[in-house]
Parts: sequence; C-alpha cells; structure tokens
Amino acid sequence: MKRWKVVVTVTALSLMALLGGCKKEPEQEGNGNIKDNIPADESVEDIYYEFVEDELVPELGVANLSTTSVTIHDANENWFYCDGILSAYIDDLDHDGIEDMLLLFMEKTDYDNDYMDADAVYHIVANVYTLENDTPVLKSGTLLARTDDEMLFYPSIQGNDIHMYVSAVEQDGATYIVFEEGVFANTFADGMNRNYWAYTYENEDLHFAYQFVQDGLGSAGMTYHANVYQNGKLTSSDLFYEMDSDSTYASYDEAVKAFFKEQGLEVAYHNFEKSIFAGTGRQNDILELHIQNEGVDYENLNFTFAFWGEDGTGLRDKITCLKSN
Repeated sequence: MKRWKVVVTVTALSLMALLGGCKKEPEQEGNGNIKDNIPADESVEDIYYEFVEDELVPELGVANLSTTSVTIHDANENWFYCDGILSAYIDDLDHDGIEDMLLLFMEKTDYDNDYMDADAVYHIVANVYTLENDTPVLKSGTLLARTDDEMLFYPSIQGNDIHMYVSAVEQDGATYIVFEEGVFANTFADGMNRNYWAYTYENEDLHFAYQFVQDGLGSAGMTYHANVYQNGKLTSSDLFYEMDSDSTYASYDEAVKAFFKEQGLEVAYHNFEKSIFAGTGRQNDILELHIQNEGVDYENLNFTFAFWGEDGTGLRDKITCLKSN
C-alpha cells in the first residue's frame, strides 16, 4: 500500500475536504419520510445509503481512512484526526426477514491523563438501524468495548502498533460481529494486548456473544479468559490460557484457534497482520484500522507514525457526495 508524508495541518484539512461535498441540502416539502422522493423500486440498500448521506453524514462526518504518515517531535503532540463514520454494513442481523444496518463511527472522548492528549483519544460507537415504514430507525447503540470497559483508540506515547479488524460471521443461523484487536508496544516498553470479542443483535439489542480477552497489559505471564454470554448476560468465564505456565495449549495461537473452534469456527492465526478469518471464506469484511510506528529518531526526537484503514462495506463508493473526492 502506497504511503506518503503529510504534515499535521494537511491531515486536518484533508478531512475537511472530504466532508465538504456532503453538506445537507435544505429540506424539501413533504411529510418528512425519507422515501417521499424515492422510486417504488428503490432497494433497501438505497434507502439506507440515502439516509446515511442525508441524515448521518451531516451530523457525524465521514472518517478519512486514507494513508496518513506524519513525523512529530513530542509523543503527546496531537496529529490523529479520525472523527466520523467508518463503515455501514447492511444485512439481516437478527434474521427476522428485515435488513438492518450496522453503523460504526469514531468520535472524540473527554478522556485525559498525563500520557495522552484528550484531543487524540477516540472511542468507536456501534449503532444498529432497522426499517419501519420504509424509514431507518435507530434501535440499539453501544460504545465499543472488549468487556464492560470502554475501548479507547489513540496513538500511544509508547509508539504502539495497533491493528483492528471487524467482520460479520455467520454461524448456526446467527450473525456475529467479531472484533479483533492487537496492540504492540515498541518505543518505550515491551508489551502487547491481544483481544477478540463478538456481538449479536437480538430483540433489538446489540450485546456480547463471547470474548477471548487478555487480563491487563504486559509481555510475560499474561492470562486470557474465555467469556460466553446468553442473551447478553455472562454465563461462563474461564481461564483459558496463561503464558509461561503449564497451560492446556502450547502457544497463544493454538489457544485462540481452540477457543474459536468451541464457537464452531475454524480460524487461522496471523498475529494481526490480517484477520483470523482471512482465507476461510466465512466472513464479510466490515472494517480494518491500523496505526503503525514507522520509526523513532531519539537523537532528534522524531517520532514517525502512519494511520490507514479500509472500509470493507464500500460505503464511500455508494455515497454520491463522496464519489468525486
């Protein structure tokens, strides 16, 4: 993938340019139904995409997922701008015969401490819409989380490499939205954080289905719990794998594959260089996000980062005002 250097101000301006063609037009006369001016043969996808373009883009913006590489001189210098819609996945998530839309978007938080600039700390929101009288209606929303704690997405003072993948996986007549997160520290400390978790959408509620999550940060002696939910409620939590101990599994990748096999899924571990479902034919790609530490020049205090993402739903090719950008 081609990358190029830009300064921080260009990063911000490129995002503004991306949104500039998506301003909301004055409302037309009618009863307010999104389908007032839509032909009768318009598809469900077209209804959702028009809703995203007319209602959500003006409110939330669209995240710029183009490759951005930047060199900064202070680990706390703010360079990361990724507000807005990440992807929009359309499918019958609860298998009730009506197609739903899973919208993922990133927004800034008010989180702050001594190690990061609050302006560069984001969380990811997952909203599910369904159609009522041919109009998309928000039914469920949640802050993305590994467990019950909110997951934050930000460039770290430790120069972390961050890799995230989101997939829709069909299994036993149900749809699971699976998140994969790998965080690898390499500037100031040695450590990692590797997690997998899945949601299902049932009874108009997006909730946890299962998790394979690491307990805390570190580089040795880490433990991983397998949590299973029914109707959004935790039914079991077991210590599944512990590094540097006499564990049931000889390695972390074997433990990951064994956990997903218990969920009825065959996966291939790639150390977060790509999704565990890559090449299995089992998934629909929804989103991937990457922050990469590309090098540190300690003598001149230069920190080089790159950010890029890929929207597997192709939303940016389906929103009229974005096609020319």
